[in-house]
Amino acid sequence: MANRILKINSEIQKELSKLISYSLKDPRLEGVFVSVLSVDTTNELSYSKIKISVFPDNKKEQTFNIIRSSVPFLRKELAKNIKLRVVPELIFSLDEGYQHENKINQLLKEIKKDAKND
Repeated sequence: MANRILKINSEIQKELSKLISYSLKDPRLEGVFVSVLSVDTTNELSYSKIKISVFPDNKKEQTFNIIRSSVPFLRKELAKNIKLRVVPELIFSLDEGYQHENKINQLLKEIKKDAKND
């Protein structure tokens, strides 16, 4: 069962990446890069939790809201492209990990700079 879920997660991730990049026709998405980082589907295929990142940061909230409002369309398209009896509900969330990494790197640079000045 675990291998099946891993394959389903991979297929959903691939298809969503394509759909978000090429099928969402909202002009506000022009110049915005959305990356589907991970998909975690429950064993009974009722829900898929999808983590995405958005670049540039100043378009993050707007893009996230566009994607959330597009869930019915994305789910319908997934049903056409993936052979599943039931397509799971899609739950999107923003991944903030890279922002934390950048903040930590900035703090480390400041500490290193302060150490050189002492």
